[in-house]
Amino acid sequence: MVPAESPSIVSEPARGEPVGLPARIPIPSPERYPFVSKAMPLLGMIVAGLIGILFLADIAAGFPFRRVSVPLDVGFVLASLILAYLSWTLVRRTGS
Repeated sequence: MVPAESPSIVSEPARGEPVGLPARIPIPSPERYPFVSKAMPLLGMIVAGLIGILFLADIAAGFPFRRVSVPLDVGFVLASLILAYLSWTLVRRTGS
């Protein structure tokens, strides 16, 4: 006995359509989750500030990591600046 083929979830794509991707992915509206839309960027700015202060202190005074790797310290400071910028632009964009 030959097993029947399982039905395919994905139908044959029309010409030019990507294979296996849904036509539309639902995106939840910000009004549905007001706490997340306000708290996440603010939390991102707080984390960015703490990381920036921590690694600037390591560059300046050698505390808390005894200046083991200055390039790594500079990289973390740059990453904290990028996170702070992205969080700030999201706060401005959403009007939180």
